[in-house]
Amino acid sequence: MEPWRMLLSLGALAALPAAAAVKGNFLATCRDVNVASANPANTPAFNDFVSATCKTVDGKAQATSMDLNLCVGFDASTQALAWSPMGKFRNYCRDCSLKAPSELQCTCGSDSRTSRLDLNDGLVNRNGNLFCVSWDKLN
Repeated sequence: MEPWRMLLSLGALAALPAAAAVKGNFLATCRDVNVASANPANTPAFNDFVSATCKTVDGKAQATSMDLNLCVGFDASTQALAWSPMGKFRNYCRDCSLKAPSELQCTCGSDSRTSRLDLNDGLVNRNGNLFCVSWDKLN
């Protein structure tokens, strides 16, 4: 094999992991996405639960919610929200809200920086229930 072809082939192989990155894409089968506090009586409300209406495998609509602390964390080195199993971003962020259609926006870190994370990248709908994509990587 000619050297340039071998380099081209190796380059293509090296690019495969990035191209194969798992995306949640829950918006393809869910609607009415919202964030809320687990305990609305707390002031201020933290908004660390996501809720939506998602389709089941038989096409029925089902209300679902999940605790985002299970898969969203805070990366201190970048001062940003990040996908992280059992990330507990609540310990580092505040004033969270949902920007259309699935962007979580919070104020995070010691310097109170605005950080955003697209929930569509890390959440998946499984038969009408929301799960973290990162759980798939653990199993």
